[in-house]
Amino acid sequence: MKLSERLSKIGNGIIYGLSFAAIVYVLIVSLFNTCVMTYTDEHIYYLKNPAIVIVAGLFVLLWMLRIGYRKVHLSVRVQKVILVMLTAIYLIAVTVMILQTRLYPEHDPRSVYEAAEQFLQRNYAAWQQDGYLYMFPYQNGLLLLELPFIALFGAQAYLALQLYHMVLWLLTMCGLAYLAAQLWGNAAGKLTYVGLLLFLPMWGYTTYLYGNLPGLAFAIGSFVCAHRFWQQGKVRQLVGGSVLMVISIMYKSHFAIFAIALICIGILKGLEQVGKEKESREPRAEGWQRTLLLIGVTVIAMFVATKGIPLLMHEITGADTAHGVPLISNVAVGVNESNIAPGWYNKLVVLAYEAGAGTDLAAMRAYSWGKIHQSLQLFRDVPSYCVAFFGRKIASIWSQPAFECFTTLTKRNMDGTLSYAWKDLLYNGGIGNTVLLLFMDVMQSITYFGALMYLLLFRGKESEKKLMMLTFLGGFLFHIIWEGKAQYTIMFYVMLLPYAAYGWYLAVQAERKQLKKILA
Repeated sequence: MKLSERLSKIGNGIIYGLSFAAIVYVLIVSLFNTCVMTYTDEHIYYLKNPAIVIVAGLFVLLWMLRIGYRKVHLSVRVQKVILVMLTAIYLIAVTVMILQTRLYPEHDPRSVYEAAEQFLQRNYAAWQQDGYLYMFPYQNGLLLLELPFIALFGAQAYLALQLYHMVLWLLTMCGLAYLAAQLWGNAAGKLTYVGLLLFLPMWGYTTYLYGNLPGLAFAIGSFVCAHRFWQQGKVRQLVGGSVLMVISIMYKSHFAIFAIALICIGILKGLEQVGKEKESREPRAEGWQRTLLLIGVTVIAMFVATKGIPLLMHEITGADTAHGVPLISNVAVGVNESNIAPGWYNKLVVLAYEAGAGTDLAAMRAYSWGKIHQSLQLFRDVPSYCVAFFGRKIASIWSQPAFECFTTLTKRNMDGTLSYAWKDLLYNGGIGNTVLLLFMDVMQSITYFGALMYLLLFRGKESEKKLMMLTFLGGFLFHIIWEGKAQYTIMFYVMLLPYAAYGWYLAVQAERKQLKKILA
């Protein structure tokens, strides 16, 4: 075996092993616990689950699906009709929700939205010292991308943006379904699309004017372009993918993890292709050269999104966009307690800013590193506390089936004018809310179980098939130390859904002996 092939095999093995461990862990956590966030103080409650009942239910579901697969056969036309009907239900339901609730942005989304309105009036107060964009310059990308909507729709721009998010989630579902179909076949693509449609938290996030959902849409678009470039090698696919990745990271810096995952898979794919370059008369890169181009362009896209935007805003506003709260403060938040849950927001970001008086970056970093050092000492001295801390933190973000979607909705009902029907669906304790939460909880266990079945039953060696899995793994590892929020991890959770869909498909089709051997 050549050195390049050996290195690729080792890299793929590491991804598989770490992903397997992470998925087994979150599956076990979700079987025994469900985390619920209250809308009042946003506190996380850890509720016990009847794990034995849930496990039994998963196997009963698998048994029923295996029987149904043998006895029920839907024609291609019927399948298309079902998909169209489900899509129509999604579009109608979300449109009604947006136009009836008319929820204005609050907290960070409101700060960005209102700063964008002021920007169009050439009011740059938000970029002056102690202003929101001065403290958090990484929000400049989101602001720039909201400007066209505010310029076009004025006072109704927040509703236009929500409808735009609705369309973007539809495109995200189509993009992930396309990738699943390309990697594993049409059945995987259709099942992925259905699974994504049933992922109700994203219905709620269409109304949330933050970078989570739109950034995910553009990141998946970049993945689609990368796949097509690997297959066809056309320059427009390379350029288009890089532009989409820049926009994704502009929406939210977390999507740099998607870019890093793409680079890592590109490296593994390049190692597989070394020495296997095929002759071609077409004037385009082939084999490992094509992969090298993709890696280089992705690195440039990351640099443009993270460094270029602050420079652009400095030129426009004349303000200092190099200061603000250092990113290391988010690690300080992530390894300290909070009244919400371990590692969640706890004002250490603001305290770090105040420690440096808003201008002394060295003092801000020193304060954050000091808090990190204190936590590490405590973890070292009391190992049982360390285990409990990170156990509760991981559970709070990966075993919360609603992913904060209800809270992001209810916290914006500032005047309390939502109808009883909407309050029953969205607020803790409502009958409709309880039913939705139970459905989401079941779907989460189904997702983790399906992803595990994929890892146990699928033996594909191609690096590209691990791209979405590596993205999930990157988000999982990153948020162990970074500020914990379910609304941040939801985009990484979504990357598991194609594997879960195909995992259930494989389990339904598996030979009985093979299934017994694996599940034993």
